[in-house]
Amino acid sequence: MSRHYAGALIFCLGFILSCSGEDMPAVDCGVVLQSRCTGCHDVDRICRKLGRKSRQRWVDTIERMVKHGTELLYEEKITLVDCLDLREEGVLDVCRQ
Repeated sequence: MSRHYAGALIFCLGFILSCSGEDMPAVDCGVVLQSRCTGCHDVDRICRKLGRKSRQRWVDTIERMVKHGTELLYEEKITLVDCLDLREEGVLDVCRQ
């Protein structure tokens, strides 16, 4: 099984499970970005990549960071992928600072 396929499968399975009727707790992407990513990466480095990486490349990046020791809940991973890929307001707020 390729690495890309395995990562996509994990995200899809999580999405299916999240649709089981139970509400997932809301996760603020700006908070996750600042608390989990900026310990090792400068905010400017992350912000420069917005709009340049595909959704799959963000998935791969986050999975690689988890392998390097970043601790992220499943909900935080999904939130980061969505925010970074779609350049949502929480990430943009962090990038404007």
